[in-house]
Amino acid sequence: FWMQVLASFTLMYGAYWLWHTLYRYRPDLFSTSLEQMLTYVMLAIIMNFFLNPSNSARYNISNHMRSGDIQIDLLRPVDFPFYLMTYSAGETLFTLMLPCLPAYLLGVLFLELKPPASLLMGLLFGLSLALAFLVAVSLQFLLGLITIYTIGARRIVWFYLAVLRFFSGQMIPLWIFPPLLGQIAALLPFQLLVSIPLSIYIGRLDGAQAAQALGLQSAWAAALLLVGRVVWRQAHRKLTVQGG
Repeated sequence: FWMQVLASFTLMYGAYWLWHTLYRYRPDLFSTSLEQMLTYVMLAIIMNFFLNPSNSARYNISNHMRSGDIQIDLLRPVDFPFYLMTYSAGETLFTLMLPCLPAYLLGVLFLELKPPASLLMGLLFGLSLALAFLVAVSLQFLLGLITIYTIGARRIVWFYLAVLRFFSGQMIPLWIFPPLLGQIAALLPFQLLVSIPLSIYIGRLDGAQAAQALGLQSAWAAALLLVGRVVWRQAHRKLTVQGG
């Protein structure tokens, strides 16, 4: 636990000085204040635990397929996707408390990490984070279902994580992307996981823009949950026919 907090703080410390240096020489490139940028990039580092928890839906499905426990899951009198979502919710709440909260407090105390732009932005950020969770767990669930159809899913997972980190805005804020990459990012659901919640947090999206962003998150969450349900039905039939 403390090693995770220390690792996050070390990355935050490096990002702190990197962006200080960049702003010292070219502050005109980033269209936002240094204070907002520092808060954004440090929170993006902390959110790595939120985006890829150790016991994600993807990990659970893959692990149960390898061990054969998926047979037991199918026999239980519970809805398997709902079970995974509630399990992931508990895992996420635990992760937000430990290690995210200690890392956040260290950032506030030592690295100029600021609280939300206003009380309203804090409340909207909480709502946006909840919607981001629904999108994240739906994507993890769909990724996990791939292991039912193919054994060699590891490379697919690596590719997914690389694309996720880049187009979510976790590595670089999306508003400083070149126009073409920005347009691609706008078409993908990954921006809903980091860029939108943190843009609300720092006040870059407010009022009508924040409401529109929350609406986009809600629409994507509903669509991905529906797609996950349809794909699960097909995967369930495949497992049943194979005797799994």
